[in-house]
Amino acid sequence: VAAAAAAASPAAAAPKPFSIDPTQFLMDGPVLPPIDCSEEDVMNVIQSGNGSMISVMSTRLKHLKIVRNIWSQGADKRALEELVDLQNQAVLIDVLNVLLLKPALWTLDSSVLLLPSFPELVQSPYENYVTTAYNAVSLIVKNFGNLVLSSVSSPPARGGPVDLSREERYDKCVTAYQCLHALYQAVGSRGADAGKIGQTLKKLDKVLEHFSRPLGR
Repeated sequence: VAAAAAAASPAAAAPKPFSIDPTQFLMDGPVLPPIDCSEEDVMNVIQSGNGSMISVMSTRLKHLKIVRNIWSQGADKRALEELVDLQNQAVLIDVLNVLLLKPALWTLDSSVLLLPSFPELVQSPYENYVTTAYNAVSLIVKNFGNLVLSSVSSPPARGGPVDLSREERYDKCVTAYQCLHALYQAVGSRGADAGKIGQTLKKLDKVLEHFSRPLGR
């Protein structure tokens, strides 16, 4: 997470272009100066555009620092909850890319927390968002897919001895299955995309094929 925060710093990231459209964060497009404008008017418009990007990146860095500070206190779950609550896709992608470098950090709990945010990621027009979502889902299915499928197919028996750990695991697996099924539907609803995004969505559809049916049918 610290690496993601450093990468989002405007100074550190300056040499690289960002796959982000700052106009999506603005209510209206830039206001053009009149035809008989002065050089000062033109510079004001240019600086206004740069200000929009700086504002976007500053917010992104601020959110990353919030998540990093919580994570550094050892509160991994709370950090991920905060990450999801921020509803900032750029920050989510930054953190996911860091977590993908450390597969051991992924647990069933963290997967259940993050998965509800993925349907919006696969609807993104940005190729790197879709690719990161694919990589994360592939890791989740590889590590926990069999556990999820086996757990939902054999729920705890009613009336028998109470096994709290099994019941908790079952509930988490049900949630994970429902999230993966929702993601499968989101991929299908996007339709046929051309280029690399389309290729990635096809691979994601294949990864999710065991979650294509609604639970209980």
